[in-house]
Amino acid sequence: MKTPRIWLAVACALVAPACLVERRIPEDAARTSKPRIEVRHKNDPHTGAPLREWSLAITPGRAPVKHGKETTWYPNGARHWERDYANGRPAGAWRSFYDSGKPRTECFYGDALVDTQMTFWHANGNVSMQGPARNGVRRGTWRIWYQDGRLAEQGTFVDSLRQGKWLAWSSDGLDAYERTYERNVRASQVRVSSSTPPSVTPPPNTTPANTTSSSAAPPGEVPPIATPPGSASDTPPNGPKTPHSDASGISGPTAAGDSPRQ
Repeated sequence: MKTPRIWLAVACALVAPACLVERRIPEDAARTSKPRIEVRHKNDPHTGAPLREWSLAITPGRAPVKHGKETTWYPNGARHWERDYANGRPAGAWRSFYDSGKPRTECFYGDALVDTQMTFWHANGNVSMQGPARNGVRRGTWRIWYQDGRLAEQGTFVDSLRQGKWLAWSSDGLDAYERTYERNVRASQVRVSSSTPPSVTPPPNTTPANTTSSSAAPPGEVPPIATPPGSASDTPPNGPKTPHSDASGISGPTAAGDSPRQ
Protein backbone atom coordinates (compact mmCIF):
# COMPACT_ATOMS: atom_id res chain seq x y z
CA MET A 1 0.00 0.00 0.00
CA LYS A 2 2.99 2.32 0.45
CA THR A 3 4.00 2.13 -3.24
CA PRO A 4 1.05 4.22 -4.60
CA ARG A 5 1.79 6.92 -2.02
CA ILE A 6 5.41 7.06 -3.14
CA TRP A 7 4.42 7.40 -6.78
CA LEU A 8 1.89 10.10 -5.86
CA ALA A 9 4.59 12.07 -4.04
CA VAL A 10 6.92 11.75 -7.03
CA ALA A 11 4.20 12.92 -9.41
CA CYS A 12 3.45 15.97 -7.29
CA ALA A 13 7.14 16.82 -7.13
CA LEU A 14 7.35 16.77 -10.93
CA VAL A 15 4.13 18.70 -11.55
CA ALA A 16 4.74 21.51 -9.04
CA PRO A 17 7.80 23.05 -10.83
CA ALA A 18 5.94 22.87 -14.13
CA CYS A 19 3.12 24.89 -12.61
CA LEU A 20 5.57 27.45 -11.32
CA VAL A 21 7.22 27.81 -14.73
CA GLU A 22 3.85 28.24 -16.37
CA ARG A 23 2.97 31.04 -13.98
CA ARG A 24 6.21 32.88 -14.78
CA ILE A 25 5.62 32.95 -18.52
CA PRO A 26 3.34 36.05 -18.56
CA GLU A 27 5.88 38.00 -16.46
CA ASP A 28 8.77 37.01 -18.73
CA ALA A 29 6.73 37.90 -21.79
CA ALA A 30 6.07 41.34 -20.34
CA ARG A 31 9.80 41.93 -19.96
CA THR A 32 10.47 41.12 -23.59
CA SER A 33 7.43 42.90 -25.06
CA LYS A 34 8.28 45.39 -27.75
CA PRO A 35 7.22 48.89 -26.66
CA ARG A 36 4.83 50.89 -28.75
CA ILE A 37 5.67 54.51 -29.54
CA GLU A 38 2.99 57.07 -28.82
CA VAL A 39 3.31 60.68 -29.99
CA ARG A 40 1.68 63.27 -27.76
CA HIS A 41 0.85 66.92 -28.35
CA LYS A 42 0.11 69.99 -26.27
CA ASN A 43 -1.49 73.01 -27.93
CA ASP A 44 -2.34 76.51 -26.80
CA PRO A 45 -5.93 76.30 -25.47
CA HIS A 46 -6.83 79.67 -27.02
CA THR A 47 -5.10 79.67 -30.39
CA GLY A 48 -4.54 75.97 -30.97
CA ALA A 49 -0.90 76.66 -31.82
CA PRO A 50 1.51 73.82 -30.92
CA LEU A 51 3.42 74.25 -27.66
CA ARG A 52 4.96 70.81 -27.24
CA GLU A 53 5.30 67.52 -29.09
CA TRP A 54 7.01 64.45 -27.64
CA SER A 55 7.13 60.66 -27.95
CA LEU A 56 6.72 58.00 -25.28
CA ALA A 57 7.76 54.36 -25.31
CA ILE A 58 4.98 52.37 -23.64
CA THR A 59 5.70 48.84 -22.47
CA PRO A 60 3.13 46.66 -20.63
CA GLY A 61 3.90 46.54 -16.93
CA ARG A 62 6.26 49.52 -17.02
CA ALA A 63 5.98 53.27 -16.64
CA PRO A 64 6.08 55.20 -19.95
CA VAL A 65 9.41 56.82 -20.79
CA LYS A 66 10.41 59.47 -23.31
CA HIS A 67 11.83 58.00 -26.48
CA GLY A 68 12.55 59.93 -29.65
CA LYS A 69 12.30 63.59 -30.48
CA GLU A 70 10.76 66.29 -28.30
CA THR A 71 10.07 69.82 -29.54
CA THR A 72 8.67 72.82 -27.69
CA TRP A 73 7.61 76.20 -29.05
CA TYR A 74 7.22 79.73 -27.71
CA PRO A 75 3.72 81.26 -27.80
CA ASN A 76 4.85 83.27 -30.85
CA GLY A 77 5.46 80.01 -32.75
CA ALA A 78 9.26 80.11 -32.62
CA ARG A 79 11.12 76.98 -31.58
CA HIS A 80 12.15 76.87 -27.95
CA TRP A 81 13.72 73.41 -27.52
CA GLU A 82 14.66 70.45 -29.70
CA ARG A 83 15.99 67.34 -27.98
CA ASP A 84 16.13 63.56 -28.20
CA TYR A 85 15.62 60.75 -25.72
CA ALA A 86 16.53 57.07 -25.87
CA ASN A 87 14.56 54.92 -23.43
CA GLY A 88 14.09 57.82 -21.04
CA ARG A 89 17.68 59.09 -21.21
CA PRO A 90 18.96 62.22 -23.01
CA ALA A 91 20.50 61.35 -26.38
CA GLY A 92 22.08 63.13 -29.32
CA ALA A 93 22.06 66.90 -29.75
CA TRP A 94 20.04 69.09 -27.40
CA ARG A 95 19.46 72.65 -28.60
CA SER A 96 17.48 75.64 -27.40
CA PHE A 97 16.66 78.94 -29.09
CA TYR A 98 15.65 82.47 -28.18
CA ASP A 99 12.15 83.53 -29.18
CA SER A 100 13.83 85.54 -31.94
CA GLY A 101 14.93 82.26 -33.50
CA LYS A 102 18.62 82.74 -32.71
CA PRO A 103 20.52 79.89 -31.02
CA ARG A 104 20.71 79.85 -27.24
CA THR A 105 22.35 76.59 -26.11
CA GLU A 106 23.77 73.42 -27.64
CA CYS A 107 25.15 70.28 -26.02
CA PHE A 108 25.42 66.59 -26.86
CA TYR A 109 24.59 63.35 -25.08
CA GLY A 110 25.99 59.93 -25.85
CA ASP A 111 29.31 58.37 -24.92
CA ALA A 112 30.12 59.35 -21.33
CA LEU A 113 33.85 58.97 -22.05
CA VAL A 114 34.00 61.31 -25.06
CA ASP A 115 34.30 65.11 -24.88
CA THR A 116 31.92 67.11 -27.04
CA GLN A 117 31.61 70.86 -27.52
CA MET A 118 29.03 72.74 -25.46
CA THR A 119 28.06 76.27 -26.50
CA PHE A 120 25.96 79.15 -25.17
CA TRP A 121 24.98 82.24 -27.18
CA HIS A 122 24.09 85.81 -26.26
CA ALA A 123 20.72 87.09 -27.47
CA ASN A 124 22.52 89.14 -30.14
CA GLY A 125 23.82 85.93 -31.73
CA ASN A 126 27.41 86.11 -30.47
CA VAL A 127 28.87 83.17 -28.56
CA SER A 128 28.85 83.78 -24.79
CA MET A 129 30.46 80.56 -23.47
CA GLN A 130 32.11 77.51 -24.98
CA GLY A 131 34.11 74.51 -23.85
CA PRO A 132 34.24 70.72 -23.59
CA ALA A 133 31.59 68.64 -21.83
CA ARG A 134 30.56 65.04 -21.39
CA ASN A 135 26.82 64.48 -21.45
CA GLY A 136 26.22 68.08 -20.44
CA VAL A 137 28.80 68.10 -17.62
CA ARG A 138 31.31 70.91 -18.17
CA ARG A 139 34.98 70.03 -17.84
CA GLY A 140 38.35 71.30 -18.97
CA THR A 141 39.12 74.80 -20.23
CA TRP A 142 36.19 77.13 -20.92
CA ARG A 143 36.04 80.69 -22.26
CA ILE A 144 33.42 83.37 -21.69
CA TRP A 145 32.93 86.38 -23.97
CA TYR A 146 31.18 89.72 -23.56
CA GLN A 147 28.35 90.52 -25.95
CA ASP A 148 30.69 92.55 -28.16
CA GLY A 149 33.05 89.57 -28.58
CA ARG A 150 35.73 90.62 -26.08
CA LEU A 151 37.11 87.80 -23.95
CA ALA A 152 35.79 88.12 -20.38
CA GLU A 153 36.97 85.02 -18.54
CA GLN A 154 38.95 81.83 -19.02
CA GLY A 155 39.43 78.87 -16.68
CA THR A 156 38.71 75.27 -15.80
CA PHE A 157 35.52 73.44 -14.95
CA VAL A 158 35.49 70.16 -13.00
CA ASP A 159 32.09 68.42 -12.86
CA SER A 160 30.44 71.69 -14.01
CA LEU A 161 32.01 73.64 -11.13
CA ARG A 162 34.71 76.30 -11.49
CA GLN A 163 37.94 75.00 -10.06
CA GLY A 164 41.44 76.42 -9.63
CA LYS A 165 42.79 79.52 -11.36
CA TRP A 166 40.60 81.66 -13.60
CA LEU A 167 41.64 84.79 -15.49
CA ALA A 168 39.17 87.64 -15.98
CA TRP A 169 39.28 90.95 -17.85
CA SER A 170 37.26 94.12 -17.63
CA SER A 171 34.94 94.95 -20.50
CA ASP A 172 37.47 97.45 -21.90
CA GLY A 173 40.27 94.88 -21.65
CA LEU A 174 42.49 97.16 -19.56
CA ASP A 175 42.22 95.46 -16.17
CA ALA A 176 43.02 91.81 -15.48
CA TYR A 177 42.24 89.67 -12.45
CA GLU A 178 43.34 86.27 -11.28
CA ARG A 179 40.72 84.38 -9.31
CA THR A 180 40.92 81.09 -7.46
CA TYR A 181 37.87 78.85 -7.12
CA GLU A 182 37.13 75.88 -4.90
CA ARG A 183 34.14 73.95 -6.22
CA ASN A 184 32.54 77.05 -7.73
CA VAL A 185 33.20 79.23 -4.68
CA ARG A 186 35.60 82.10 -5.31
CA ALA A 187 38.31 81.80 -2.66
CA SER A 188 40.48 84.72 -3.74
CA GLN A 189 40.94 87.47 -6.31
CA VAL A 190 44.12 89.33 -7.17
CA ARG A 191 44.36 92.28 -9.54
CA VAL A 192 47.04 91.62 -12.11
CA SER A 193 49.02 94.43 -13.69
CA SER A 194 47.32 95.73 -16.81
CA SER A 195 47.15 92.91 -19.27
CA THR A 196 45.20 92.64 -22.46
CA PRO A 197 43.20 89.43 -22.98
CA PRO A 198 44.81 86.80 -25.22
CA SER A 199 43.74 86.98 -28.84
CA VAL A 200 41.03 84.37 -28.53
CA THR A 201 38.11 85.41 -30.69
CA PRO A 202 34.72 83.78 -30.26
CA PRO A 203 33.55 81.35 -32.95
CA PRO A 204 31.46 82.79 -35.79
CA ASN A 205 27.95 83.70 -34.67
CA THR A 206 26.34 81.04 -36.80
CA THR A 207 23.40 78.87 -35.82
CA PRO A 208 24.04 75.31 -34.64
CA ALA A 209 24.60 72.69 -37.31
CA ASN A 210 21.63 70.55 -38.35
CA THR A 211 19.10 72.67 -36.49
CA THR A 212 16.31 70.84 -38.25
CA SER A 213 17.33 67.56 -36.62
CA SER A 214 16.71 66.42 -33.05
CA SER A 215 18.16 68.57 -30.33
CA ALA A 216 18.55 70.80 -27.03
CA ALA A 217 17.70 70.54 -23.26
CA PRO A 218 14.73 71.45 -21.02
CA PRO A 219 13.91 75.12 -20.31
CA GLY A 220 16.02 77.18 -17.87
CA GLU A 221 18.13 80.28 -17.56
CA VAL A 222 20.79 81.07 -20.16
CA PRO A 223 24.06 82.25 -18.63
CA PRO A 224 23.96 86.06 -18.61
CA ILE A 225 26.88 88.18 -19.71
CA ALA A 226 29.72 87.97 -17.23
CA THR A 227 29.78 90.76 -14.65
CA PRO A 228 32.74 93.07 -15.42
CA PRO A 229 35.66 91.73 -13.37
CA GLY A 230 36.34 93.64 -10.18
CA SER A 231 32.77 94.87 -9.83
CA ALA A 232 31.09 94.89 -6.45
CA SER A 233 29.18 91.69 -7.03
CA ASP A 234 29.53 88.51 -9.06
CA THR A 235 26.17 87.23 -7.89
CA PRO A 236 23.81 85.61 -10.44
CA PRO A 237 20.68 87.68 -11.20
CA ASN A 238 18.38 85.03 -9.68
CA GLY A 239 20.15 85.02 -6.31
CA PRO A 240 23.36 83.42 -5.07
CA LYS A 241 23.77 79.66 -5.45
CA THR A 242 26.96 79.70 -3.39
CA PRO A 243 28.89 82.49 -1.62
CA HIS A 244 30.84 84.51 -4.18
CA SER A 245 29.58 82.31 -6.98
CA ASP A 246 30.97 82.86 -10.45
CA ALA A 247 29.94 85.80 -12.60
CA SER A 248 28.03 83.76 -15.14
CA GLY A 249 25.73 82.31 -12.51
CA ILE A 250 26.10 78.83 -13.97
CA SER A 251 25.84 75.64 -12.01
CA GLY A 252 24.37 72.22 -12.59
CA PRO A 253 25.15 69.36 -14.95
CA THR A 254 23.28 70.22 -18.14
CA ALA A 255 22.99 72.88 -20.75
CA ALA A 256 21.74 76.18 -19.39
CA GLY A 257 21.72 74.67 -15.93
CA ASP A 258 18.72 72.52 -16.84
CA SER A 259 17.96 68.97 -15.88
CA PRO A 260 15.94 66.61 -18.09
CA ARG A 261 12.32 66.60 -17.13
CA GLN A 262 9.72 63.98 -17.95
